[in-house]
Amino acid sequence: MTAWFEPTADNYFGRISKTGIEQAIAEAKGADFAARVSRMKKADAAAYAERQIAGTGWLPAVFRIAPAAEEAGEQVEDASGFDTNDCPFDVDDRLEVESDAFPEAAE
Repeated sequence: MTAWFEPTADNYFGRISKTGIEQAIAEAKGADFAARVSRMKKADAAAYAERQIAGTGWLPAVFRIAPAAEEAGEQVEDASGFDTNDCPFDVDDRLEVESDAFPEAAE
């Protein structure tokens, strides 16, 4: 995801709270850099965060890839409460059915 998105003052930091900006900087650069945010105006804090985080590869939580459930040893449910580990369909079976329906696409 870092190849397509880098948080800036315009697209991210200007849209979150100063506390969020401070947390982001702390994650990316450490508490020493984040401590300076509390004395800044929001626009200055957003610009400061953009400069400090540029090139670090830091991404907001919504863009991070969560570890697979199997790796984490957890049960995964989608938004409807459906347990994805108990899925009755096998992906390979579904692909075979699709390739039978469209043989020219399977070639």
